[in-house]
Amino acid sequence: MVKKGLNYFSSTEQPFESRFSKFRDLLFAPVGSLFSALGVSSNFVSILGLSMLLGVWFFFVSNPKLASVFLLLYVLFDGIDGCVARRTKTASNAGGFVDIVCDQTGMAVVTVLLMANGLISPLLGGLYIYAYCLMIVVTVARNILKASPRWIFRTKYFLFIVYGAWAFNFGAWFRIFFLIATPLTILFALIGCFELYRRLKRVR
Repeated sequence: MVKKGLNYFSSTEQPFESRFSKFRDLLFAPVGSLFSALGVSSNFVSILGLSMLLGVWFFFVSNPKLASVFLLLYVLFDGIDGCVARRTKTASNAGGFVDIVCDQTGMAVVTVLLMANGLISPLLGGLYIYAYCLMIVVTVARNILKASPRWIFRTKYFLFIVYGAWAFNFGAWFRIFFLIATPLTILFALIGCFELYRRLKRVR
């Protein structure tokens, strides 16, 4: 069954995501309560998280450890915004859209910065961003049509981990990551496009 509301989870991920959302609500309950008491909206929390990417941008190479802290804050705010929306009973498709855009922006920013600083091939990085965003858009569309994909190839957090490993001197695994992630993401994006096309042909 497709999870209610605008989302980009496969049918296999959705039961886990529902359980994980409850866990996040418990984990971030104090912060969620504070934001709710202050009248802070979930969309504002999403934008606040997005602003953490400015720190990632400024310190990406000059101080990668600090950039990793900003990246972690970005991820944490991404987990808190949904908690605030559910606590204030303001969860909506509009808020889901903002969350999806903010989620993919982090992936794009890190990949663009890797390309800009010569840490990965622009071809691999550019194809990865395009294919990943296409896969997400297609998944959202298929969920709206109640034709959720069984699997998608989600690697955004692995990308962040690879950057964090490099920042803390645990090795530069960027090339290996993108040599694996890029073609597989392209494959899943193309499969999703084909299945969405088939579904749309049946819609009248």
